[in-house]
Amino acid sequence: GGIYIEVPNNYRASQYDHTADDYIKKKLSDRIYKLTDGTLVQRDWYSSFLLYCYDYRTKDIDKNKCISEFDKCYFLTKVEIYRQCGRWTAW
Repeated sequence: GGIYIEVPNNYRASQYDHTADDYIKKKLSDRIYKLTDGTLVQRDWYSSFLLYCYDYRTKDIDKNKCISEFDKCYFLTKVEIYRQCGRWTAW
């Protein structure tokens, strides 16, 4: 029920930090990292969130969508992890 969108190679979803509005290079071995506002995120989850925030018209990250949607998406993910595992995660 979704749509398929190819993103350009320069999208770099795994390196963008929406709290800094900047690209911050990370090692592939860094699976969990701290955004500049102190929030811990799991790399694959955060990359998928940033792909969710892709604006196919501008072919770039929709920074306003990142800001408006992050807290809700982060909370719902934590709730689902709790539902599945029966405990809160510290990632």
